[in-house]
Amino acid sequence: METIKFECEVITPMFLGGADGKSAELRAPSIKGALRFWWRAMNGHLPLKDLHEREAEIFGGGGDKGKRSQVIVMVSGDEFTSALSKLVPHRDTRGYAIPIGYKFNVELALLHPIFSKENELLMNLDILKNLFKSVSFIGGLGKRSRRGMGAFRIVKIKEKGQETLFKLESLVEIQQALNSINKNTFSIQSERILTRFNNKNQFPFIKSVRVGIADSNLLLKISKATHDLHEQYGREYDNAMGKARGGRLSSPVYVSLVYMNNTIKPIISVLNTVHEHNTFVQYPIQEEFIGRLL
Repeated sequence: METIKFECEVITPMFLGGADGKSAELRAPSIKGALRFWWRAMNGHLPLKDLHEREAEIFGGGGDKGKRSQVIVMVSGDEFTSALSKLVPHRDTRGYAIPIGYKFNVELALLHPIFSKENELLMNLDILKNLFKSVSFIGGLGKRSRRGMGAFRIVKIKEKGQETLFKLESLVEIQQALNSINKNTFSIQSERILTRFNNKNQFPFIKSVRVGIADSNLLLKISKATHDLHEQYGREYDNAMGKARGGRLSSPVYVSLVYMNNTIKPIISVLNTVHEHNTFVQYPIQEEFIGRLL
């Protein structure tokens, strides 16, 4: 079975809890969960029924018609000592994390290419490769990954017996990786990636992606923007930016860090905002938050 292997490096503390509660641990399910989440977010054109059916064909599903995942993820790396790191920088909240600079390997395989009922290619090893690259660009792993934690970069890629160094140099490369998963959906306008998805779909699909400028205090900047705007807007902030109580809403503004042109920059993905009930959302709050980071 053909595989592709990535050597990766942690660029912000990665808060993935270990079994003992006093250490961090990187496991394959965390990688597969991120692949699944972002694949879903890149397919905002699909009705929910089709989305769930295709997702189950690729990543597996439960219930009476349970399916096995066709994606195989293997993770390896040297032993490390969990670092007690700042989880919420503006108030010095700490937790155990995989430290910055830690290198790990992710090996991906696919049991067989996957096609839709209409014979559309949904997944092969090349698409899986670009999906993982996309996760490394716009996503993260573990707690606070939507606020810059758990970011990582790809250092090397090994496939078909050849190993190459990997460098991300432009927004176009991110667009190309996204378009590999969903062809001709992502375009670049005014220095941001935009999608053509139907906004009536009720799940958190990608609406836009943009990259900011390098800053030596990015994590503190992200944390302070979160705190200050929450203090300013209160419940309106919760409805626009996410909340943990009173009807949980994961933040629709996903802020990660990306290693581009040999420097670390903020990368902000705006997802479709979905509430359980008809809730008024002040989108200008999202834009004000993003403006503080760009």
